[in-house]
Amino acid sequence: MLKRFRDRGFDVQRTIGDGVLSLRITFSDAE
Repeated sequence: MLKRFRDRGFDVQRTIGDGVLSLRITFSDAE
């Protein structure tokens, strides 16, 4: 159960990282 929770945490971090990355790309395109 702990391993599954840890894997889910990694998924959340990866999703947030992808969101930040796409936000950065959008901002750099706007400038």
